[in-house]
Amino acid sequence: MSDRVRVTHPEKVLFPGDGITKGDLIGYYRAVAPRMLPLISGRPVTMQRFPDGIGRGGFLQKQVGRHFPDWIERVTAPNRRTRQATVRDQVTYVVCRGPDDLAYLANQGCVTPHVWLSRTPDIHHPDQMVFDLDPASDDLGVLRSSAGPCTACSTSSGWPRSSSPAGRGACMWWCRWSPRPTSTR
Repeated sequence: MSDRVRVTHPEKVLFPGDGITKGDLIGYYRAVAPRMLPLISGRPVTMQRFPDGIGRGGFLQKQVGRHFPDWIERVTAPNRRTRQATVRDQVTYVVCRGPDDLAYLANQGCVTPHVWLSRTPDIHHPDQMVFDLDPASDDLGVLRSSAGPCTACSTSSGWPRSSSPAGRGACMWWCRWSPRPTSTR
């Protein structure tokens, strides 16, 4: 374990119903880093932060804070101005590359890192495609039947990722993507 991340208030409870603390969340992200980082490495991150725990409401943070350490990679992109109050022309995002990056975000109360579908340095060209499946019931058969080769993808396989708190219901089907050349006659 690296000593680059100075953990503050590891005893702070972030998930009151389960008693999960900030220290637990940091430990979790360090533990899953070997599996998680190949999927998110190099992708800009929008942080969903709950600094006072999930019961208190949270917020989305795109812009890297001035207090973020220099060793965390960043990428700047045009601001899509999704809110009227937004005044920035550009946003500088966090880019995760290693376990320390995930641990630092967790120490900031980032429960969910939302990653882009593209990677640096080519952030304007996604390399993944997502199909968001929201079945009307908890019947996982509906989701299983949708799994299969994607005709829009450059590969024949994909993988599911659950996006619901219970791990079922809303599900996204991910696949590697690069535009196929179109033939013209």
